[in-house]
Amino acid sequence: MRPNAEKWIANWPIVLGPHHRRRNLLDYALLKGLAERILVSSIERRANEVAIKFHPETTLPPEKLVGLNTVQGEGMRLDPSGTLWMRIERRGRIAESVRNVLLRWK
Repeated sequence: MRPNAEKWIANWPIVLGPHHRRRNLLDYALLKGLAERILVSSIERRANEVAIKFHPETTLPPEKLVGLNTVQGEGMRLDPSGTLWMRIERRGRIAESVRNVLLRWK
């Protein structure tokens, strides 16, 4: 997360809800922006995994996707359709975790 983000969301109006919900909203907004920039077609959560589907014209070279899969080990896999599967914990900041993985390729 950006250094000033925590301070910034702490000052959002109380109407937006408790601090953890505001932080979650910011995480998803940042993830959406990044996904649009690198041409991710969809991000779906299924149980304890997240499926990241890339648009055919994504700016990410395929060798980077394959390389990340080998670096991350069992936590990630790339299926033949080009969908990256990422194992996640049921609790925690899922959007931030996915965004951090995508930022490694940017």
